[in-house]
Amino acid sequence: MNFGHLSLLFKVPIFPSYDPVSHENFYSVRKITRYVKDILPIHSHNDYTRSIPLFYAVKNGCKSFEADVWLRDERRSRPDSDYVALLSGKPPAVHTSLGDGQELYVGHHSTNLNKYETLDSLYLDHLMYMLDEMNVDGNDTERQRGIYVNLPQETVFLVVDFKTHANPTFGVLREKLQRFITKGYLSYYDFTSDTFVEGPLTVIISGFTPSTDFLEYRA
Repeated sequence: MNFGHLSLLFKVPIFPSYDPVSHENFYSVRKITRYVKDILPIHSHNDYTRSIPLFYAVKNGCKSFEADVWLRDERRSRPDSDYVALLSGKPPAVHTSLGDGQELYVGHHSTNLNKYETLDSLYLDHLMYMLDEMNVDGNDTERQRGIYVNLPQETVFLVVDFKTHANPTFGVLREKLQRFITKGYLSYYDFTSDTFVEGPLTVIISGFTPSTDFLEYRA
């Protein structure tokens, strides 16, 4: 079968495969973004609902993309109604039966979650892979290159919308972002110089807001 013709027929860009179990990637971000000449001031709202999350936004030069996340923790498993809690303005309880330990699952409602659609598998793993590819040969500038091959100085925004209690959700997110911090990929605020230091990836938290003590965190 000619997948190139198939992609034209359905107006869908066919990307090389991704294995959600082994997390192996078979694509090149340089090829995906080579025709992007300008980054558009467009936000891909509920990006995970696209046929190919993240990649549609990147291929079309979007500046930001959003993922709704739910913290699930096997250690505190108990029944609860996430939807009713949200309607009442309260964050849902932390509970799960999807996997072991703590994980951030992506979906609009708790009933839409599945073990293969996590913040790592849909976004963070791919973004790390893309940034590693763009910076594999070193860098002669102060900051790391971004994911757009023709505009490597540009940052992109990942909006993470908390659907569960903010403090524990932020704690898990912080651990997941550590690999980006270690490699200098993540934007951050320098409290010493009182300046914002932009990296190729900027993460924005929305939804349920962590308490003010999380601001004491230093990357």
